[in-house]
Amino acid sequence: EIPLVRGPGGTFAPVALNPGSVGQPRDQDRRASCAVFDTKAGTFSVFRLSYDISLVQAKIRAANLPEYLALRLDYGQ
Repeated sequence: EIPLVRGPGGTFAPVALNPGSVGQPRDQDRRASCAVFDTKAGTFSVFRLSYDISLVQAKIRAANLPEYLALRLDYGQ
């Protein structure tokens, strides 16, 4: 997924918050994406974290999951 914040009519009052994806990115960034929503401050902060992609790919293959799931991690899409 792609990180995003949407509000009605372009306002800062979010209706949907999407932190992106930990394991199946769609935005050409191989790192894991997560977010923190601070309800008091009204802020939404996205963070990118590196992880051992080769290890995860090996586990995907060992679980006999579709190969495209492992390959997608190489390109972040």
